[in-house]
Amino acid sequence: MKNVNITYTITREGIFPPIFKRYGDAGFDLRCGKHFYLKPGGNRVPCGTRFAIPYGHEGQIRPRSGNSCEGIPA
Repeated sequence: MKNVNITYTITREGIFPPIFKRYGDAGFDLRCGKHFYLKPGGNRVPCGTRFAIPYGHEGQIRPRSGNSCEGIPA
């Protein structure tokens, strides 16, 4: 398997950089820089990060794992 170099830019102050939270994670953890409430029907989550995804690859935003259901803080 070939390594893929993905670069990112932080676009706002107070934003945490994306990280692999645990060894072997398949993707980055993104954290929003502020608290807000999600409304039904779709929302934009201000993560303040811009990624450069190489041609032939894709980026996906997914909800957190089951930790959010268990009340475990990020």
